[in-house]
Amino acid sequence: VYNRVAEIFDQAADKNYDDGSYGPVILRLAWHSSGTYDKDTKTGGSNYATMRFDPESKHGANNGLNIARDLLEPIKQEFPWISYGDLWTLSGVAAVQELGGPKIPWRPGRVDGVAA
Repeated sequence: VYNRVAEIFDQAADKNYDDGSYGPVILRLAWHSSGTYDKDTKTGGSNYATMRFDPESKHGANNGLNIARDLLEPIKQEFPWISYGDLWTLSGVAAVQELGGPKIPWRPGRVDGVAA
């Protein structure tokens, strides 16, 4: 899965899109899917991947993240066993590492939720 995600960064994004790379929007997806985690209650975060559903997918703070979700959807279809939460967070790790950042430890285990 990591290698397939890394291929996205080898593709040039539309030159008019952001900095010409999909890395920033994929990293932003990983952050937005994880940023609600509360360590005290152990709730929120990237478990359930609820950003796939309304109203969260249309929330103003998540504007433009459909681009990253759409880029990753073919990989999800190719590897249906990986959860969206795992795919999105692994993709964020890949974005940092493949674009020259540090190695980031990552663990699988997130599960997908269903629409309410």
